[in-house]
Amino acid sequence: MVASAFDDPRPARNISVDGVESDFDHFLMFPMKTYKINESMCTYVQSKNTLVLTDRFAHTVYMYDTLKGTSRAVTHENIQEPHGCCVMPGDTVLVCSENKNSIVHRSVDGDLLGTYPVDMKNPRSIIYVCQRMAQGWQCQTTKKATTNFSCIRYHWQSVR
Repeated sequence: MVASAFDDPRPARNISVDGVESDFDHFLMFPMKTYKINESMCTYVQSKNTLVLTDRFAHTVYMYDTLKGTSRAVTHENIQEPHGCCVMPGDTVLVCSENKNSIVHRSVDGDLLGTYPVDMKNPRSIIYVCQRMAQGWQCQTTKKATTNFSCIRYHWQSVR
């Protein structure tokens, strides 16, 4: 697992299923800044060994290959105040674009796969959930807003 950190020069940490924290290898070069709360979030694409880190006020999504030690900074007009991110099927990533009121779909190489406007202001958190049913994968789309943040759950219908 991976967790975002704030008020720490290491913006992302590995966490084992036993709860043991560890840093990413020393060769991963994160931005030289300490993020405050709500300035950066991360996710990890395990099959591609890619750490995805958002930098909200730099309007940038960083993609780090944790095996090769390479990284790329992804900027685009559709990425404005990127915040929450999550892994999707096909080793792709969804990123909340808070100032564009949309969700941006990217490959781990940074390629734009789509931009999905949402009928809410300032999407900040996203999670992908799908559960196995007897007839196949059963998924649906829901939206939920709370007082502290907006949460969008995108579900993929894999039985077509």
